[in-house]
Amino acid sequence: KPRRCGRCSAPGQPHSRGRGASQARRQPGAAMAGEDVDQWLRDEMDALVEGSPTIRFVNDVYSMRVLLERLTPTQDQAHTLPRPPSMPLLLSGEPPDEDLVLEWKKEHFGEEEAEEAAAEQKALRDALQAEEASLEAQKRGVDVETYLSQKQAEDQQALQDARLQKEAEARSLKRCKSELTILEPVTRQLRQDTEPKSVQELADENQVPRKLAYWDAGHQDQKLELSSKSLQKDDFYLLEYILRFNYPIHTVALKACFLTDDDALGLVEALSSNFVLTSLDLSLTKLTDITALKLADMFKEYKSLKVLDLRRNNISGKAAARLAEKFPSARALEVLSGLPLRSYLDNPPSTIELTEMDLRLPEAILLRDTLARTIKMTINKLDNYEITSSLTSLDLSTNLLDEGAMDVLASLVEAHSSLTTLDVSHNQGGPHGLAHLAKMLSRNTWLTSLKIAENDVTREGRNPDGVSSLSDALKVNRTLTYLDISENDIDEAKEREIQEKVSVNRAVNHTDQSFVEFLDSKYAPDAYDTNETGGYIINLELSREYLETEKRSRPPPRVRFDEPQPYKPWRDADGGDDWSLLEPEPMRRATRAKLKRARRLLEAHILAHKGFGFSAASALLALHRGLFAEAPSPAP
Repeated sequence: KPRRCGRCSAPGQPHSRGRGASQARRQPGAAMAGEDVDQWLRDEMDALVEGSPTIRFVNDVYSMRVLLERLTPTQDQAHTLPRPPSMPLLLSGEPPDEDLVLEWKKEHFGEEEAEEAAAEQKALRDALQAEEASLEAQKRGVDVETYLSQKQAEDQQALQDARLQKEAEARSLKRCKSELTILEPVTRQLRQDTEPKSVQELADENQVPRKLAYWDAGHQDQKLELSSKSLQKDDFYLLEYILRFNYPIHTVALKACFLTDDDALGLVEALSSNFVLTSLDLSLTKLTDITALKLADMFKEYKSLKVLDLRRNNISGKAAARLAEKFPSARALEVLSGLPLRSYLDNPPSTIELTEMDLRLPEAILLRDTLARTIKMTINKLDNYEITSSLTSLDLSTNLLDEGAMDVLASLVEAHSSLTTLDVSHNQGGPHGLAHLAKMLSRNTWLTSLKIAENDVTREGRNPDGVSSLSDALKVNRTLTYLDISENDIDEAKEREIQEKVSVNRAVNHTDQSFVEFLDSKYAPDAYDTNETGGYIINLELSREYLETEKRSRPPPRVRFDEPQPYKPWRDADGGDDWSLLEPEPMRRATRAKLKRARRLLEAHILAHKGFGFSAASALLALHRGLFAEAPSPAP
């Protein structure tokens, strides 16, 4: 190719500067005289292409590629290219909606043409329908109008039949679903029993003997003592497999294992298909209300489980109440969290002793709610009802009962009017727990003995609120005759005051037999002092200062000591009542006569029962008028 100039595109012309160069550039050379430069270039290129087949082939290929690139639209240009009109059809082959066809025709053929075409089609369709109606009317032998009315009625009847059939199918489907819900558990169980074992089950079955040998927990004796062992996820998984497929294991102990709700839920589910296991210990683990509530719901599914221990877990009072509610529905369960609840329900006890068992709030709720089912109500002919219970003594000493458990036990005592003895010593009641019991005592009229020793009711002397509540309750309580509040860091004077109030209740409630038993228990024969005549001296001191305090704290006596009273068998003829013991006035003649009579009664009683004399002076202050009478003395 000839050399070109970069400015003028003239081949072979040297480039010069200035006006003269511009004029020289306009003058055609010898090779292009009288011709335009562009035309000359085209001719030269055409001649070159025609003379070389290779160049002509390459040029054709390049031209085709450019043409294809120009005809292929890009993503931005695709929506601007003209498209041939296409008739919209449904995939099922049915004719499309007429409105849709009309819109399509308006879009591609214009609104007037589309409306004309629609009118033509409508006219054609009406003509075809009229012809069809005429033919059908001839077949039936009626006119067209009668046929059309009959057809309309038939169409309405067909629509109604279709609607009724649809409703019937819906009802049938609903009934099938309900039947399927009933049959689903049975079908699932049948499938589990009949389907072949999977690969995973076969692997688990092969691994169980190796795991039992590794645990070495007594599986030869049909038990697994896994307490305090470091168990992992796969251990709980295989234990679930053992329970689900009824391996001959009767006892499983998982006490103090790191057992969480995720691991325990699988065991709970596996127990529903087990009929071999009789005892399961899940105490002192990490279980919460999730597992407890699931267990309560599954009680009725357990076929052989008799003992279940859930003590010392993170179970709330709400979950414990749910366990107590569902316990009667359990088929074989007898003992729950160490409490023989089944025996309590079958044979209501009179005495319960549950000591050193690590009982806490959940167990207290289980005991209260279960014993509440033993209370009976009888109605006589006059529609008067009587509530009776058999429980008379409850011993829960040396446990882990806190203030919440004390509140529960207070409600238990209020529910059982036959309960006279309660022992909750050596627990963790604290000041608030004592306050709950004091509140119960202020309303109670049947509890006679209460032991609440070593319960830290003062928090080592820092919180005396509970003691104050107890002292206030004893001002109105008239039945408590024995109270043990030792080892609680209570102020000595306050404890003496409380015990003196209890001693007043004991004195005014003594009978002939109970007073003799009290003397025998409090004063052993070898501790008696002898007098000159060989008899024994018993000194029962009652502080006059305390009597005066009681006199001021109680309402005035209803009857003066020297006022004449109607004769009653349990009173002397000179009148007076028990309030005379609290009179701080000087001794009068009637008072001296009363004391002499009391002394004669004591001497006669001692001689009749003991065979020796009796001498006492201060003891007579603690005796009331009807001490040895057969009828009860009036309350103070």
